[in-house]
Amino acid sequence: MEVQEPVCPESTMESAVQRNAPPRKVVPSASISSDKSTSKGESKLACESTIDSSLRRDFIKKAALLGAAAAVGSTFLGSRLVPESSARSCVRESSARPDAKLFECCPSGVAIEGKTCSGIGLYGCSVSGRGVYGYSCTLFGVNGASSKSYGVYGTSACCVGVKGESCSSYGVEGHSPKSVGVYGQSCSSYGVEGYSPFDVGVHGQSCCSYGVYGSSPKLGVFGSSVGGCGVKGSTCFGIGVQGFSSRSIGVYGESCSNIGVVGYSPKCVGVYGSSCSLYGVEGCSPSNVGVYGKSNCSIGVKGSSSKSIGVLGQSCSYYGVQGTSSKLAGVYGQSSCSYGVWGHSPKNVAVYGQSSCGDGVMGSSSKSVGVYGISCCSYGVEGHSPRSVGVYGSSSKLAGVYGQSCCSYGVQGFSPKSVGVYGFSSKSVGVYGQSCCFFGVKGLSPRYIGVYGQSTCSSGVVGYSPNSVGVAGSSTKSVGVCATSCCSIGVRGSSFNHIGVQGLAGNPSAIPVVAKGASCQSANLQQWRNNSCTPLSVVNKCGWFGIGTCSPATTLQVNGSIGAKVATPCCSTYCVGDSCFAVLVNATSAAKTVNLPSAIKGMILYVKNTGTDFEVTIKPKSGDTIEGATSKSLKKKFGVQLIAGGNSPATWYIISYIS
Repeated sequence: MEVQEPVCPESTMESAVQRNAPPRKVVPSASISSDKSTSKGESKLACESTIDSSLRRDFIKKAALLGAAAAVGSTFLGSRLVPESSARSCVRESSARPDAKLFECCPSGVAIEGKTCSGIGLYGCSVSGRGVYGYSCTLFGVNGASSKSYGVYGTSACCVGVKGESCSSYGVEGHSPKSVGVYGQSCSSYGVEGYSPFDVGVHGQSCCSYGVYGSSPKLGVFGSSVGGCGVKGSTCFGIGVQGFSSRSIGVYGESCSNIGVVGYSPKCVGVYGSSCSLYGVEGCSPSNVGVYGKSNCSIGVKGSSSKSIGVLGQSCSYYGVQGTSSKLAGVYGQSSCSYGVWGHSPKNVAVYGQSSCGDGVMGSSSKSVGVYGISCCSYGVEGHSPRSVGVYGSSSKLAGVYGQSCCSYGVQGFSPKSVGVYGFSSKSVGVYGQSCCFFGVKGLSPRYIGVYGQSTCSSGVVGYSPNSVGVAGSSTKSVGVCATSCCSIGVRGSSFNHIGVQGLAGNPSAIPVVAKGASCQSANLQQWRNNSCTPLSVVNKCGWFGIGTCSPATTLQVNGSIGAKVATPCCSTYCVGDSCFAVLVNATSAAKTVNLPSAIKGMILYVKNTGTDFEVTIKPKSGDTIEGATSKSLKKKFGVQLIAGGNSPATWYIISYIS
């Protein structure tokens, strides 16, 4: 973008340089207005108060700013009110004198303000200084408005593109209905920087383009505030806040009591940051949301980084990262070397994403964690989506989704139509959650999988909790927890005082736990191990059960002793239950009767008369027989071993007599 100005006359420039003494009276920016009576070169003094020299600031050291500020109508040069034509004519000459005090203003109003209907509201260009700089104690540091182009535009080769400071209002504010609200570009410093102790550091609003846009190899957009938002951008069609940096953070916002970075867009990305070596988006706030993005049609928060974290948010009492979207991902982060999405909060949700149609939280990383959240009092990672995945994370080398919490869920995801929590990793855990008091990983979905984890080299899902459930998944119509692993464990849960892995059936026809083998399964389907990982009992690929052995040779192989239920009735007639293995009847004082259960094929039963005087009569259930007979008598000290044949009618067969 180029701004052409006529060359400044020597006499005008010399008079400007000679005025080195601080002016006695200056005009507040609010009193600046276009005055046609100055067209003949006459200057007016409109100052009403004398300002101490220590309060006056050198707002613009590069006269290139005056070229765009001319849209105000008239501006300052030293202690004089300079007409628009004179201000524009001084640009080229004054740029060679960066130390000349060319623009000063009372700190009680707007430091720099530009308005135009068709061009740029404020434009500044500098090779070694600041493109646009403004300072104010009570109002905007920099304010620019335009109907068709940039609200505030600043470019610099060595310093800050746009910088604004204010003690009680916006540091930088720009508004444009059709283009960028605030735009800053720099080759070696901040693209846009704003600071305010009580209000918004950087604020941009646009109806068609970016609310705030900054580009720099070091830091794209930077905003700092004690009581307001660090960076805030709003737009109707474009990106709320976007920053790009090749060496540092794309978008960075800091606030002591409000949101670090806020971006809103109904049709595009709320907050977007891109960086080649550091964070894509970073926000920090001790009492509110670190990074917050909202969008109706696109991604709420999106960050991309080649070497560090895609999206990073930190908060002491609220969400670390929060994003909401109606049609795409609530929070999306991508990184080649570090976390896709990272959030930290000691008292609330570290990473929270909500979406109506897309993923609640989605993170992708080639070398680190896809989604990572840590919280002391609430969820480590929480995602909600009515149509897609609640929490989704993908990583090539570390955990796909990782969440840690001291008092609540490590990872929680909810989706009524898709997966509650989904994590994929090529070399580590698909989904990992850790919690001291509650679920390590919890996923809920009424129609699909509650928790799904996939890994090619490690565990699919890992959950740890010392006092509650390690992994819990709930689904009304599908699988509660589903995990696949090519080299390790599908689901792994750990808990000191409660359940490691819990499978819960929501209705009588549901299956709480399923172990499903792969095609041509060769390893065991299930194993029970001690703390040294030695298998104690197994179910092999064929479903054969080995107790005390890891290689059962038969359908049931027991390497050790067997204990069975033995009944010793005292009554005269005893009905044997299905779980009974042997019946010892003492018929010493009187004869007794034993009624057999239904002859279920394969059932084995021992009956023995331990008495010395009377007989014991064995009777099968009505319709069954004992080798064709309706009863069988046992003399004193005699017993019999029976096995049910299961024919129709059902028959008990005598295998042997016991004396």
